[in-house]
Amino acid sequence: MENKRRKLLVPAIFALLIFGIFFFITYKTPLAGDDWGYALNGMKGNPILQAFNFYQTWSGRFFSELWGFIVAKNKWLWNILNPLLFSSMFIYMFIIANKKENTGVVSALLIFTMMLNVSSQIRMETYTWIMGSTYVVPLALSLLYFVIIFKNFDDLKKMPLILKICTVIICFYIGLTMENIAAIVVFSELLLIIYYYIKNKKIPLILIVNMIISLISFIIMRLSPGSTYRLIRDHSDFNNLSLTEKIIINLPNFINYSFIEHKLTIAFFTSSLIGLSFFKEKNKLLKYAFIIYQLISLGLLFSLNIGSILHNDFISNLNNQNSVFIWLYWLIYIAIAFIIIIRNIENEKDRLKVLFFITIGGSCNIVMLLSPIFGARSSLYFVYFIIVSTALIYQEFIVKEKVWMIVIMIIWVALSGIRIREYYHKYNLVAQINNERLEIIDYYKNHPEEKDIYLPRMPIYSIHSGDIEEGDDYHFETFKAYYGLNEDTNIIFYWKEAY
Repeated sequence: MENKRRKLLVPAIFALLIFGIFFFITYKTPLAGDDWGYALNGMKGNPILQAFNFYQTWSGRFFSELWGFIVAKNKWLWNILNPLLFSSMFIYMFIIANKKENTGVVSALLIFTMMLNVSSQIRMETYTWIMGSTYVVPLALSLLYFVIIFKNFDDLKKMPLILKICTVIICFYIGLTMENIAAIVVFSELLLIIYYYIKNKKIPLILIVNMIISLISFIIMRLSPGSTYRLIRDHSDFNNLSLTEKIIINLPNFINYSFIEHKLTIAFFTSSLIGLSFFKEKNKLLKYAFIIYQLISLGLLFSLNIGSILHNDFISNLNNQNSVFIWLYWLIYIAIAFIIIIRNIENEKDRLKVLFFITIGGSCNIVMLLSPIFGARSSLYFVYFIIVSTALIYQEFIVKEKVWMIVIMIIWVALSGIRIREYYHKYNLVAQINNERLEIIDYYKNHPEEKDIYLPRMPIYSIHSGDIEEGDDYHFETFKAYYGLNEDTNIIFYWKEAY
């Protein structure tokens, strides 16, 4: 009992740290961009009716729209829900990834460090932006779904009825949130059905039901009159392209949002492959070939940084997302990663679990090849499934190598400390600028005769859509309405001399 409590204490402490960090950055961040419009719409009346209206006129993401209408108008609720979402995701990932003895601290620290060291775009668009959290909710639910399924996978027929009902609800909800995660949940269920049948020579009814429910809700979302109209109106040129043309146009985005943009995430993953090769690969020639390839990959990931230090434009441009060579390089990287994992993870369940999360993570980005809007927040699922994969791989070798484990954990602690310090200063500054804005806004509300309003811009790489650019009439309109400013005022966002 004492040992069990100690094992539970480790993830609990890290989950509380995650909650505290995310509460701080959430509390310090004001509404921004689309948040203003959703808050105003949420105040107009019944949020469910508003979501139905949007289904007809704007978007099939019914539950994402409903979330926006409810949460955006209640900042106090958002301050609680956002840290709860991320701390719960930490727990789900820990449960999925920590399967070895005496790896609790390593797994928890690695997941914690990787969550804090996502790209700036992911952080801005999903960590502190209310409408960006519409991507986070289905991610949290998908991780919970996998926790439930994996826990009962040996005999799904005996899964408690309440858990079966929960999985059905989760699948239906996810299907009406975001297209790529909705499609990938269907795909993941298909993969699980195939594996279950191969192992047990029977098909689990609950997975069939869940796949059907996921498919139905996904179809309901895709057939939304609003999203169909918007696709034709805003993206008619892309919509008219052939399948091949869409893929070719989006390949640079795929490379960027799978590798280049998420350099630290891929660096963690690459380091796990280096460790797996070094400590587990028995063929010496392959061992060093794998390690050299991965070291080159690390060099490419940080080529822009290296080039800037050396003042060398050639090195800076090595990892160019528009280069066919770079496309081929990273596609080969994926193939080599699969080979390393297949050759060196001995336990079949552990091996297949790693491959499963890499596959569905990559598929989340592959699906976006068919989308006219492929942005950083769309790749959130890829990043988090890679975090799970990385934690699983590290367990294969790290605990047996005590010296290396201590060195690596010191590095992780240092990286976490640097990022926490950055968050503290960055979001304190955001709150300071927001308070300054509110004082200025109050002044102009009391002096309606003055029409030009000058507001300081938010610090660079701090929050998403915190400022409004010239020509963005919709956000100027919603900003004025949200803060109670007259429609005829002219708002100018300017850079302060110092932040």
